[in-house]
Amino acid sequence: MGYFQDNSTQVITQTITLSSSVDVGKNVTLIFQGGKFENSSNSEITLTGENTKIVAPITQIFGSRIKAAGTWVVDRAYPQWFGATTYDSFQDYTDSNLQIDDASVSINRAIAMKQRGEVFLPKGIYVLKMPIIISDGIQLVGEKGMEPYGDNNFQGTILQTWRLNDGIPMGDDSDVQKFYMVFVNYGPLDFYNREETIWGRLTGDGFLAGQITAIKDIEFYNFLPNTHYPSAQLIKQSTTAFFKGLYAAESVMLDHVRFYNLRNALTYKRDIYIDSKKVTYCDYVCNHKIFASLPKLFAFDFGDNGDDLMFDHNSIQDGKYNKGLILRNCAGGTIRGNIMHADIEIHSCKAITFSNNHMEFGPVIQIISSAVSMNDNYIERAYRTPIEIIPFPTNEDFRDKTILSMHNDAIVFKDNAREYYELSEVSGNGNINFNNFLYRLLTASLYDIKIDWNTVLNLDHVFRYRIGRIDGKMYPAGLKICKSDGTSFNEFNDFSYMLSQKGIVSCDYHVDKSFTINNINNIDVHTAMKNIDNVYWLYLTGTYVYKYQVIYDKERRLLATRGNSQLFDVVNDGNLDGGVTQNTFNGILLSINDNNGNSVRATIRLFRKSGTDWETGDDLRYVDIPNTNNHYFYDNGICINGFRWNPATTNDILSGATGIDSITYQGANVVCRFGADGNSNNSIWKAGDILIKTGANPSIEVK
Repeated sequence: MGYFQDNSTQVITQTITLSSSVDVGKNVTLIFQGGKFENSSNSEITLTGENTKIVAPITQIFGSRIKAAGTWVVDRAYPQWFGATTYDSFQDYTDSNLQIDDASVSINRAIAMKQRGEVFLPKGIYVLKMPIIISDGIQLVGEKGMEPYGDNNFQGTILQTWRLNDGIPMGDDSDVQKFYMVFVNYGPLDFYNREETIWGRLTGDGFLAGQITAIKDIEFYNFLPNTHYPSAQLIKQSTTAFFKGLYAAESVMLDHVRFYNLRNALTYKRDIYIDSKKVTYCDYVCNHKIFASLPKLFAFDFGDNGDDLMFDHNSIQDGKYNKGLILRNCAGGTIRGNIMHADIEIHSCKAITFSNNHMEFGPVIQIISSAVSMNDNYIERAYRTPIEIIPFPTNEDFRDKTILSMHNDAIVFKDNAREYYELSEVSGNGNINFNNFLYRLLTASLYDIKIDWNTVLNLDHVFRYRIGRIDGKMYPAGLKICKSDGTSFNEFNDFSYMLSQKGIVSCDYHVDKSFTINNINNIDVHTAMKNIDNVYWLYLTGTYVYKYQVIYDKERRLLATRGNSQLFDVVNDGNLDGGVTQNTFNGILLSINDNNGNSVRATIRLFRKSGTDWETGDDLRYVDIPNTNNHYFYDNGICINGFRWNPATTNDILSGATGIDSITYQGANVVCRFGADGNSNNSIWKAGDILIKTGANPSIEVK
């Protein structure tokens, strides 16, 4: 028989003291109006419901050593029913006199009571001394808000870490269970006995559990005090430096969840198949200097196998002490509309869409043996090549491919001073460290994409863009690709001015070239002038003059010609006569156009000398720019759009066939049409090339 009569309604107006565990009774309704259950024994007792309905305010109704089991009818459960205390500000565990209530027990008891459905955490700071254990079907929900500061009245639900006695970490002693704040479908095998030390998966396969298991509107805050301790001492004083967010052994949906200064946000258990992993509108920040001494972890580690993955509209900041996300063996998912300033790894995945993401500060996307579609992404390029296709396994006999399709992606190079992980170029007061600024320009990656020999790459309007400010105009140029050994992929790069707009690379570094170029002698680089409000000049103070060539095929020596010349002048604007000054807004603007209004697509080889006269000038340098209908170039003295100036000799001034009217590429060969005065003698032709001459004495020659 139960403690109350079956099917009865009981109004609790005062404290009911229990000395042992009891069954409430069947279908009992408990209405709490100022009363509660208390425990008079020295050990924990259990109150077991059987379809028991609770009507109660958000206040304590169960004493500190009472837990609920059985079945309870509540629309949502509250940790306050089990005595949870919240705080209005973060609690500093370095204060040895501070007595803090642990909210983890109350939250776990509310979860155990609810079993399936919503556990609601009203706003406030909940201090956790032990991890939260979430079973399948639980939705842990808080109130949206902000971190507390000043008179902030917008504080939301925050779970704060705490240093445990003797440095004991959250969870068990084995590696996988260390330091996590929350476990999903993973914990003590006897879920209701929190003293049990054997941890494991609580239930079997919860098929598509992510549809019903969720964490929403909560911030996980790892408290790391700013004390006078050096880093090593701070770690010793607090295990929270190693704390992580969630460890999941079943799918869970995270929505509007923030992770602050945790080593990672989410880790899925490896070696099990988990579908329906969803992370939306979440935020991860890891910026405490203590993490500089620890290895970088992925903020979001999605484990191994699974379908229906969604990582949309999240923010990962800022990559200095953390990586971004890693996917393995995913068979269908989206990574869409995120801000991610940290490295990404996509490993052995199929049907992955990576779209509309914004990535600053030079992160790297590594793709290993996967099929990925990328479109409309903004990816800033700095010290490292931003997209790398990595061979896997290393034994090439397996011939594992990566298939990457890219559409309208912007690989961005910023040529003004910038904050970067490696070296700071701008101080807090806005002053520029020109040594660091110059170092980046001199050491930035030359390439936008790295591919291996077994890559299939499809490009559709994918360009390198130059910008002065993040919100500034963008000026497109062709991509540069390198091979897996770091050498230039010249078969693509020499035709990047066309292939970046529409290009296909297949296995064994084979490039499909099928395009026609007309009016090839009309391109004109016509003005060099100071650009006084956007681009710094970082090279030596002095005066400079320019010339240029228009190159369509370096190997065959197919160039634009005017008269008998293939080296053309760039006219200096009058305000450039006084020269330029190092480390000032003296960058040089060059204009390019087609005299007949046609598209401007070609490799522009710019030459530069110091001095006022080309014949007497010295310090000859050149840079090749795969131009794709761009009208302006910006020269900072070191590079143009990240294409670096190289020391040159007169051998770098090319000469080739003259009088070419059009070039058509058909696979490995060309059909080259000459005017009446054309001369093919100085070019290097391949077997199968076709030369067509028009005019009074037309002819066709097959090489």
